[in-house]
Amino acid sequence: MILEAEAGINGVLNTAWNIQYKQKKENGELVEYKRYFFEGLKLKGGIYYGVTLTTDDKHSEADLEFKKTKSESSQTLVEKEYDLLEPTVKEVTDDIPMWIKTS
Repeated sequence: MILEAEAGINGVLNTAWNIQYKQKKENGELVEYKRYFFEGLKLKGGIYYGVTLTTDDKHSEADLEFKKTKSESSQTLVEKEYDLLEPTVKEVTDDIPMWIKTS
């Protein structure tokens, strides 16, 4: 019989900056627009554990055939997400954030 156990803490830090460009005809001329927005800074972390039990029905070293049984259990105990920096806009639409004319 073999018993294996593990426990740990994991975490992810996630962020994104977006720069968008678009062109639109206005009064027969091509006009360029741009906008920037920040999706925030998020920290996600968790605590987990896992246990594996392996058994076999082998009776001696001379046994050539035996059945191996493996039983596993794992679980995340705590998983939390925190906003370290808020996004510049809650929801991105065609009008939010505002477009800035560049030409």
